[in-house]
Amino acid sequence: MKLLLIDDEAPILETLSRLLTREGYECRVFNDPKAALADYQAGGYNVVITDLLMPEVSGIDVLRTIRQGNKDIPVFILTGHADINSAIADLNLGANGFFLKPPDINLFLSALQTIEEQWTLQREKDDIHTRVVHEYKRLKTEFDSLQFLVERIDPDALPDAQQNGNNSQQNIAG
Repeated sequence: MKLLLIDDEAPILETLSRLLTREGYECRVFNDPKAALADYQAGGYNVVITDLLMPEVSGIDVLRTIRQGNKDIPVFILTGHADINSAIADLNLGANGFFLKPPDINLFLSALQTIEEQWTLQREKDDIHTRVVHEYKRLKTEFDSLQFLVERIDPDALPDAQQNGNNSQQNIAG
């Protein structure tokens, strides 16, 4: 999973990147939100993690910009200032989580794992849907072919079904 990390505090970026990389995540770090958003536009990120308070471009600005183009990518907000009103506002704007700095790495990893599990379930759901659609089309084609043949059968050319049915019953009865 490729993560975009944005924070104007280099020590936070380095520590978080090192911990997440050790857990198998690919991290790109930016201390300039404008550069991060430009890189984000190039694509390929699965999760965005941004600081809330940064000069010039805030984490809310980052969140809004991302949500304008992509409602689905998970965005987590980091902050060194515990403010319940900010957390509620961020979540209402579409943030997937709000973490205090330094984040509890176990809670953070749990949030990322939950996202991975949701993606796995979504991929499985999409795969099942694709297979059901494919099987439906296959069965519909077979049904249409059989219906085509049935419509072309001349009923007068068939043996008397009633007579054959009676013979079958007599043979079974004895």
